[in-house]
Amino acid sequence: TLDIVLQTLFGASMSRDQGTQVADAIRTAFKFFTERSGTGFAIPEWVPTPTNVQYTAAVKELDSVIYALIADRRRAEAAAPLEGPPKDLLQALMTAEDVDGGKMTDQALRDELMTFLIAGQETSAILLA
Repeated sequence: TLDIVLQTLFGASMSRDQGTQVADAIRTAFKFFTERSGTGFAIPEWVPTPTNVQYTAAVKELDSVIYALIADRRRAEAAAPLEGPPKDLLQALMTAEDVDGGKMTDQALRDELMTFLIAGQETSAILLA
């Protein structure tokens, strides 16, 4: 399921090891939020509890993957600009403009793509389980 999500979002695929790391990071983040929402008290994420440390490491892993994909795409687009309609969500978001002609920053792209990546991977995995 991760490969389908990656193709749809980024037009990319990963090695088996990278896919396993990303899937594990998504599961860790999903577990963090599931457990956190079930308690009446949430310890701030900056407090170095074992759960917070695992969550922070998972987010860093996902960030490194997503930012690398964004950077790769920006380099590819600079070398050979897109002609025609976008081929995936990343391309659509990168070419989108607001009313003032501004484009999304890497941080904004990361935020949007992280949402879709986690939702797409975890929802599909739950349905297939």
